[in-house]
Amino acid sequence: MAFYRLLRLGELADFDRRVIRVAGRELLIIGASPEPVVVDNQCPHQGFPLAQGALDEHSITCPRHGFRFRLTSGESLEAPACRLTRYRVGYDGQWLGVELD
Repeated sequence: MAFYRLLRLGELADFDRRVIRVAGRELLIIGASPEPVVVDNQCPHQGFPLAQGALDEHSITCPRHGFRFRLTSGESLEAPACRLTRYRVGYDGQWLGVELD
């Protein structure tokens, strides 16, 4: 496992979104409370980019087919077998990051 810095703390406000490529993956970082959420930037159903989807304090909605995913768990509200890949957020001084294989 390796730690990858993504953003400096304070660069991401609530409900902000950033797409960052790291280690061959395209990650979506969402400013959420109590801490940011990091997921793959693609819907697990059809691979469509999630960064363009509607966002509220509890979920993000795929803009292609309307599946909503809980930010806290990655679980789909419409199709329980469909789940976002979430990454555990970590910190390195003033940096927000993730550990990836």
